Amino acid sequence: MPSITNGCTAFGLSPDCTSPDSYRGPRRPRIRRDYQELLPPDGINEGWAMDFLSDWVVGPNQQSVRIINVMDEGSRKAMWAEAHSSISARKLIEVLDNLVEVRGCHAYIRCDYGPAFTSHQLRQWANYHNVGLRHIQPGKPSQNGIIERLNKTLRVECLNQCWFTSLEELNDQL
Repeated sequence: MPSITNGCTAFGLSPDCTSPDSYRGPRRPRIRRDYQELLPPDGINEGWAMDFLSDWVVGPNQQSVRIINVMDEGSRKAMWAEAHSSISARKLIEVLDNLVEVRGCHAYIRCDYGPAFTSHQLRQWANYHNVGLRHIQPGKPSQNGIIERLNKTLRVECLNQCWFTSLEELNDQL
């Protein structure tokens, strides 16, 4: 059994056991991201908000599903909700292409720093369509509050009301 030479550090005290303030453990470097001002849209179809919502399908496989929600920030209208077993950047771009085909192009998309939202493929799509990507600050979902409210409404009024046995049944309800 290894011997403990100084038990003070196990309790957050400095090695000389004097005070808890003088000892600080190893620190991870902080990720620095540029802050972008959160400006409201000037009109309908100027900016969209996107987010994912996770849930389970109670079928024979008990599979987890991810739901992509897209909302117009100007009209606060939910434009797209679709469930898949997983959503990659490629699937996200397909959804956005369908929306651009129906609604036309917009100025920006507000989203968080999820892997699909920070992918190289989405940046290429945004550059091709002249759409700005406005990422919220990490750990501050209230900066994308419109889509978070839609997620809550979708969960309370749809997902919590009944159990879905298949992905197709869930998409029919959405």
